[in-house]
Amino acid sequence: MSSSSSSASASSSSSPPAAVIFLHGLGDNGGSWAPELQRLKKDIPNLQVVCPTAPTQAVTINFGMRMPSWHDIVSLEELKPADFKGLADSIAIVRGHIDKLVKEHKVPTERIFVGGFSQGAALSVATALQYEKKLA
Repeated sequence: MSSSSSSASASSSSSPPAAVIFLHGLGDNGGSWAPELQRLKKDIPNLQVVCPTAPTQAVTINFGMRMPSWHDIVSLEELKPADFKGLADSIAIVRGHIDKLVKEHKVPTERIFVGGFSQGAALSVATALQYEKKLA
């Protein structure tokens, strides 16, 4: 799995006080969610929105088809830790976005919300539970 990711982001200021990192579901991309999430800026001034795209990789449950995926999915019936190949790499990608928001945009971690849809939602929970500081 590639350690790089593309992302769609926009901000209304160079030093926003809050941020949303939103992670898409299997086979989707961050750019499809960014326009809708930009609407939050009407109610939250100086909000940074980050919608990264997962690396493209083969997904076992989809007959090995290559698609944007935060980790492999082997089965939906018998889940084993080995079935989530790539999850640690994806957590590192999200942590990189959090660290960049803190260092480059001065967003406090407690003002960074990490969420998502489907596979992205699961990744957001895994990331938040493992992050050493409190997130929003």
